[in-house]
Amino acid sequence: MNRSDLIDKYIQKKATAEELKLIKQLMAEDADFKEEVAFHLELQQAVKNEESKKLKPQLQALEGKKSNLFA
Repeated sequence: MNRSDLIDKYIQKKATAEELKLIKQLMAEDADFKEEVAFHLELQQAVKNEESKKLKPQLQALEGKKSNLFA
């Protein structure tokens, strides 16, 4: 399995115990690999934050409609 696949599985929390062991070993021994994992984790968090920002106004609007129904 290539490094990119390992990172994807790690990010998606789908890595097996054996793959996790390998990933941890690679992160301990290879600074570039560790940096790439960190980058992907940060990217994933940034995407989640953007999605939350987009959903927040929609949820607030729905909450407002709900409040108006019960007022």
